[in-house]
Amino acid sequence: MVCEFMPRRLPPGLEILTELALDLRWTWNHATDHLWRALDPDTWEQTRNPWIILQNVPGERLQSLAAAGAFQRL
Repeated sequence: MVCEFMPRRLPPGLEILTELALDLRWTWNHATDHLWRALDPDTWEQTRNPWIILQNVPGERLQSLAAAGAFQRL
């Protein structure tokens, strides 16, 4: 079970996503919307909430994004 109040451990290179998700500027500044949409397009369209996405995106998805490196350049 994922605890929605405790940050999950992220793969190396993606740790900054926790800080971005907790920075409430995303509520009015949409400069990082593309990051969250890239992580999980369906959940982004349903919630528009980075924290929910970050806590629920499958670990395998995070691992593949971290390994590819292209996501970190977004």
